[in-house]
Amino acid sequence: MKAAIIAGGFGTRIRSVTGDLVPKALMSIDGAPLLAHHLRLLAGVGIRDVAIMAGHLAEKLVDAVAPHLDTLGMNGRFFVETSPRGTAGCLSAARDFLGAEAFLVLYGDMYAELDLARLLRFHEHHGGCATLVARPNDHPSDSDLLKVDDEGRVTALLPKRSRPAGFYQNLVPSALYVLSPSVFECIDDAAKQDFMHDVFPKLLGSGRRVFAYRTTEYLRDIGTPEGYRKAQEDIASGLPLRRHARSPRPTVFLDRDGVLNAALGGHGVLSADELSLLERAASAVRLANQRGHLAVVVTNQPQVAKGMTSIEELDRIHARLETELGQAGAFLDRIYSCPHHPERGFEGERPEYKITCACRKPLAGMLERAAKELPIDAARSVMVGDRGVDMAAARAFGITAIGVRTGHGCRQAEGEGRPDLLVDDVFDAVDVATSEERKTLAACARIEDLVSRPRGAPLVVGIGGRARSGKSVFAFTLAERLRRQGRVVARISLDENVTGEEPSLRPEIVEALAQEHANADVVLVEGRLALHPVIRERFDLRILVTCSGTTAERRLGNLLAWQGKDVTTAPVRDDAVHATEMHCADLVIESD
Repeated sequence: MKAAIIAGGFGTRIRSVTGDLVPKALMSIDGAPLLAHHLRLLAGVGIRDVAIMAGHLAEKLVDAVAPHLDTLGMNGRFFVETSPRGTAGCLSAARDFLGAEAFLVLYGDMYAELDLARLLRFHEHHGGCATLVARPNDHPSDSDLLKVDDEGRVTALLPKRSRPAGFYQNLVPSALYVLSPSVFECIDDAAKQDFMHDVFPKLLGSGRRVFAYRTTEYLRDIGTPEGYRKAQEDIASGLPLRRHARSPRPTVFLDRDGVLNAALGGHGVLSADELSLLERAASAVRLANQRGHLAVVVTNQPQVAKGMTSIEELDRIHARLETELGQAGAFLDRIYSCPHHPERGFEGERPEYKITCACRKPLAGMLERAAKELPIDAARSVMVGDRGVDMAAARAFGITAIGVRTGHGCRQAEGEGRPDLLVDDVFDAVDVATSEERKTLAACARIEDLVSRPRGAPLVVGIGGRARSGKSVFAFTLAERLRRQGRVVARISLDENVTGEEPSLRPEIVEALAQEHANADVVLVEGRLALHPVIRERFDLRILVTCSGTTAERRLGNLLAWQGKDVTTAPVRDDAVHATEMHCADLVIESD
C-alpha cells in the first residue's frame, strides 16, 4: 500500500505561529516536525512509498523531510503544485505513483495517533470506494457531519455551512481516508476540488459505497493556534497514547430514559419532540469526556417492537440527544439500543422485533457488543441506570452498578438488580465513576501500612459522619481503589445492621461484622454511628467524612423527593454528635 500526505496549503490560519517561515506541516510537535509523525505512523504499518503534495514553501518542506524519509527507509515523491488545486485536485498529479491499489490520504495539518492497521482491515472488509475516519467531538454544530446507517455506510454528507437546522448524529469526518483508485473518476484534473465538498458528494451521488470508520482515538486539527496549543498539551500529558485502540479505556455505560433524559410515564419517549435532557445530564457526559472515560449509552427501546415508534424515529431521538449534548460541549462515544420485546399482543406491534434476544437488558448483549467494537477496560468500567435491569446487566457483564434516584430511581431493585451504590443523579454517578480518587489517597496509604503488619484478622475501618455527609460514596470509592490494588474488600452499611438509634448500638457489633468477612483483607464499616463512643475504639482506623451544611441540605432534599416526602419540612440534623467530633478521627475527609 502507498499513501499521500496533503501538505500544500498556505497555512493562513496558523500564520501567527509559523510567521510564514515554515510550511504548517513542519510545525514542531513533540520535538519533531509534524510530517515526521505522519511518516512514523505510516511506516508502522509497513507503508514505504509516500506521495507528498507540496505547494507553499515547498523547497523548505523537501529539505526538512528528506532526512526523515532516509531514517525510516521510505521512498518519498514530492509533487509541487504551481497554483492551489484543493485537497482533492492536487492528488491528480500523483495518480500514476499511487497505482492500482487502495491508498491512504492524510492531511498535513492534522495530528493523529491511531491504529492504522485496524483501519485498513475495516476498509478491506467492507470493500468500499472510500473509508472516512470519523469520530464524535464537543463542537458538532460548527463541524462537517456524516449520516451513516447501521452497517457504517455513509448515506449523506452534512457540511457545516449548508445543512439545514435540525438534529444530527455527532459523527465528524477527520482528515484521514482510505481510497480506492476509482476515486479519480470523480476528480476533475482541470479544476480545483475539495474532498468533502466536491469528490465525496460525487461518490455518493453515483451510488459508490462510502463507509465511516468510527474511532475514539486521537485526531486533532492543529492548523489553528488553539488547536496547535491544545495538541501540545495533550501530547505532554500522554493523552494521544492513552486513547489509542490498543490502550483499553474505562467506560461509563449509561441508560438513557430516566438517566440522561426525562422518563415519560407509561410509554417512554416516542418522538424526538418529547426528549428533554435532565438538568445535569450534559455536564455528566462532559465530565466523562474530560476525564478520559468512554461514554456509551445502552438502552432498551421495546417501543419499536410494540409498534409505538419506528426505528427511523428512534434514530431522530438519538440525533436530538447527541445534538443537545453537543451544544453543551459533550459527546457520546457510541449509542446502542435494543428494539426487541418478546411478549406479543400489542396493537400495531412489529413481528420482526418480537423475539427473545441477547441484547435486551438485564442481559449484557449491548455491553458485550460495545466491548468488541471499542477499547473498553471492563475492570475500570461502571453501569449507571435507574432500574434493576440496568444493575443486573452490569453484573452479567462483570462491572460495577451505580443507581440514580432520577427516573424509576431503582425503587424496585432487589437481588441482582440492587445497585452497588445509589446516588442522586447521573452527574454524581459519573463523578464517582471517573474520579481520580485524590480523596482516597491518604486513606489507602494508611490502610496499606496497617494491612502489611502481621495480623490474624481483617483490618476494620470505621467511616462515620452526619446524615448525607457522603459516607457511602467515599466508602464505595475507597473500596474500588483498594480492590484495584489487589485487596479483598468488604463494604458494610452499619445503618442496615443497627435497628433504631443509639440504644441498640453494642460494641460487639464491630467484631461480629468483621467475623462475617473473615476472608477479607479490609472491612469498611460506614454509617452515621460508626464513630460513636460505644464502638469507635473497636476500629483499627477511624475516618470522618464531612460536608457543608448547604451540601447536606441539598442531598437530603434529593433523598426526600425520591422517597416521596415533603422536602421543605425536614432540616438536616446531626444524628450522631460524636461522629462529627474532629478529635476522634484518624482522618477527616471533606466530601463537597
